[in-house]
Amino acid sequence: MTWVNAFLPSFISPSPDPSSSTTTEANADGNNSGRSHPAMELCSTSTHYQTEAETVSVSVSSKKEESSNGNLVDINIDDAIERLGMGKFQWEILFAAGLCFAADAMEVLLLSFLAVILKVEWSLEEHQTDTILSIVFAGAMVGTLVLSPLGDIVGRRPVFTITASMIAVFGVLTAFVPDYKTFLFVRFMVGFGVGGLTVPFDTLAEFVPTSHRGTNLLYIELFWTCGTMLVPVAAWWTLGHDDNDENSNEEEQGFAPWKSFVILCSIPCIISTIMGILLVPESPRWLLTQGKHDKALDILRIAAHRNGLNAYATFPEGTRITDKSHHPPDSSTGYDYDCGGAAATKNKKNTPLWYDLFSPRWLKITLLLWGVWFGF
Repeated sequence: MTWVNAFLPSFISPSPDPSSSTTTEANADGNNSGRSHPAMELCSTSTHYQTEAETVSVSVSSKKEESSNGNLVDINIDDAIERLGMGKFQWEILFAAGLCFAADAMEVLLLSFLAVILKVEWSLEEHQTDTILSIVFAGAMVGTLVLSPLGDIVGRRPVFTITASMIAVFGVLTAFVPDYKTFLFVRFMVGFGVGGLTVPFDTLAEFVPTSHRGTNLLYIELFWTCGTMLVPVAAWWTLGHDDNDENSNEEEQGFAPWKSFVILCSIPCIISTIMGILLVPESPRWLLTQGKHDKALDILRIAAHRNGLNAYATFPEGTRITDKSHHPPDSSTGYDYDCGGAAATKNKKNTPLWYDLFSPRWLKITLLLWGVWFGF
């Protein structure tokens, strides 16, 4: 704090006598040529220190500038995300969302093993076995229609948590179902949760800078691949030793090896649920559509801190995050897809509809994506 005490008198001492000011200025010009006033040195050097006192001084000086100017500095949300860069904060969200995708792959693929086992254990007919394989996809279709729009209404974070927790909870409950009908209901609910995986994907995309978005959205698909490879390993570990005495004892106690297999496949989504609750905040982009600019700024500062940045240097006092459009409205639909905010919710003409997918702007992309997913 020595440097603070050295310059403190220059701020609190009374104004010098006008008769002595000329002499002082002459001496300063003759002996300190090229040097700035101590107050200017304080402002220029304080940003190089990382102590709490310097952080406070930067914040206070920013507040003075804000009060003197009386204006807020608007920063577009895309520019704000770019300021965050790619760091620990985004990697945490990538891992949380990626585990959801790994769980999706595991919950679907494990049915190939369960169908064979339960056909014998429950004496199922062929059409009942086929229903086991398809019930998850039926749940996913309904879940997509419900959870995806819900993410636009109540926010990304709540739906992220609902999606991950539904897959985890009903995935574990699968091991404790007593009969075939209950099994179908539980697996339908797993599929319902799987249908909401578009929201974790969107959450990641909305926190990643444009310069890193394509690469990281590709990384999340690697979790799906890892999930598909883990299922045969888990099956070999739990189902591949039916003649083992330990597994025989488990069956006698009413806990068959396939139940251990199901619980083991639920672990990734249990971890994802915990990470989603603890580490994944609400999307600032969604908050802006609700007019919550201050809350969006708070989350961006938290993200900057997690990435090792100075939160108030990255987003100084007087900053306001906006979602102003950088692009002209779509001439085919008349909707400004970049504007969002309260204007988009109040003006019905600005609300996008499902048939906008077939407008000239989006038709080519729509058909290409449909073709890709149909082939998948």
